[in-house]
Amino acid sequence: MPSNRDDFSIGTIRTLAQRVSYRCSCPGCPVPTVGPSRSNSEKSILLGKAAHITAAAPGGPRYDPALTADERRSAQNGIWLCSHHAELIDKDVPAHPMSLLEDWKEKAEKQAEDAAFGNLGTKTIVLELSEEDRDFLRSFALQQDESVDAVWPRLVEAARTDIRAFMGTPKWPVHAIQLGLTLQGEDGEVATTLAGLGQGVFTSGSITLVSPPGTGKSTTLIQLAAAVLEEGKRLAAYIPLNEWKPGVDWFKMLLERNAFRSFKPQHFMQLAYEGRLVMLFDGWNELAADASISAHTRVEALLRDYPQLGIVIGTRQQALSVQGTLVRLEPLDQEQQLELARAIRGRDGEALVEQAWTIPGVRDLVTIPLYLDALMCCVSGAVLPDTKDAVLDNFVRQHESDQAKAVLFRTELQGVHRKLLTDLANTATSMRTTTLVDEQARASIGRSVTQLQGNHQLTVPLQPGTVLDKLVDTHLLTRTSAGDSVSFQHQQFQEWFASFHVERLMLAAVNDAGGRNHLRNDILNWPSWEESVLFACERLSRKGGGVAAVAQAIIDTLGIDPMLAAEMIYRSSSDVWVIVRDQVIAFADRWHTVGEVDRAVRFMALTGKSDFADRIWPLL
Repeated sequence: MPSNRDDFSIGTIRTLAQRVSYRCSCPGCPVPTVGPSRSNSEKSILLGKAAHITAAAPGGPRYDPALTADERRSAQNGIWLCSHHAELIDKDVPAHPMSLLEDWKEKAEKQAEDAAFGNLGTKTIVLELSEEDRDFLRSFALQQDESVDAVWPRLVEAARTDIRAFMGTPKWPVHAIQLGLTLQGEDGEVATTLAGLGQGVFTSGSITLVSPPGTGKSTTLIQLAAAVLEEGKRLAAYIPLNEWKPGVDWFKMLLERNAFRSFKPQHFMQLAYEGRLVMLFDGWNELAADASISAHTRVEALLRDYPQLGIVIGTRQQALSVQGTLVRLEPLDQEQQLELARAIRGRDGEALVEQAWTIPGVRDLVTIPLYLDALMCCVSGAVLPDTKDAVLDNFVRQHESDQAKAVLFRTELQGVHRKLLTDLANTATSMRTTTLVDEQARASIGRSVTQLQGNHQLTVPLQPGTVLDKLVDTHLLTRTSAGDSVSFQHQQFQEWFASFHVERLMLAAVNDAGGRNHLRNDILNWPSWEESVLFACERLSRKGGGVAAVAQAIIDTLGIDPMLAAEMIYRSSSDVWVIVRDQVIAFADRWHTVGEVDRAVRFMALTGKSDFADRIWPLL
């Protein structure tokens, strides 16, 4: 006779237990809910119970007829308790209302999360498999000699080889250090570590690592993968999303990497099912809108099918579109700045950083690893660049000044390499991607060559395939691991090169209504162009003929994305503010409700202008 109870599945029971680190959720209860099996030294037994907050069947304690069957059997309706308290809450219902149990659950999960992220997590617990588990694992049809346990040592070594390959690419920093990490909780912020992050992912469900451009998300995710592997209990798989094609299964994508070619998708599926796999997705912000939707759907499906799977996602704040625990990557502190500088340039590097601390603007730049690395290219004693644009310009010039490279750029690329890279960056940014397959890259180079020939700037035609290979070999382009696509070594380099296209459009828009509409509709209206717009504002606003163009672009952006307009103001020279000041202040006053901390207050703060102080300080 079928039961009318909406009972929890094995996976849900395991999830409820793990989210409180196998501790009873009743405050102060000291009773353990898991222990060793006396009959088998390799197994453990559960002493706790997954209890329903609202009853599993009509007539039960706290039954809620408004819930669907799926809602009733979901983890949201469950609480992990010791056997005593699981029985007590159902026998004394008036003393244990739904609100009390939900409060117990929330506090127990918060306590487990703080312990895990504080690197105080409990040891890994391996439970005896249920019959449901065994049936699922048998469906993988793995022979005994290819079972996960049989291939585990090879899997771990393959994962280490894979991570070492990423550390060996041009993208990897000369000297990598561990950056600070801060967990964003409901009750405030908690500092954590890579080790804490590796443990915490299994109590939080998923983690989103957030930071501004250039701060080291990719490096941190790869370091996290190495830390998980070093622990030796779980496998870590790093997945750069700029290499992912929407619709491709992530397990199968891993098998295309050299290190994992001898394994099967079932190996990763079993590890995910058993809670022995962490997947680290890097570059969520680099996905186009449709790809982001597809990726989000697939992550949700993974967590549904494999509730014990660990997931960490790296992204920029403005591209945040995923759920889970938020962890912020902290900027470099002064000791870290000096450590990096000494590792790259020795005593000269230390002197450059100390010089940077005395210069407003540059002081903030050296807290960002990408820009600190770039500043180390400066000549000791020289005047330091004071904007992000100037830092990257200095870096690229130093890169191109290498004698062997300079000869190649002048002879084989006929001095048009900057134009070719700008057009490649423009193509990728227009497509809202950071990766171009070779065919797309060659097509972009072909169009550039045709245009240059038409303008009589090339004496000998260039072959797109050959040009692409030389740019990868000698400049800031790099090949993806699959070998059939290219990208810039860092997304900021792509955005910087694309900013020259934005600069030309801003200048053209001053006296051309059509050009102005093109700038507004195709550039200022799209998030993928934001960083390029900001680079263009920095550069163009410091040129004599560019101030008016930037001012006009800012006024146009007020009606499209006020927050971007505020950042444009902050990154532009003071000459621009003289032109736009009255219009911007009037705009903010119309938007702002006096006495409220609304979005207009954030807008005013983002501009960095003291003109708004009298409106902001009273609210603070």
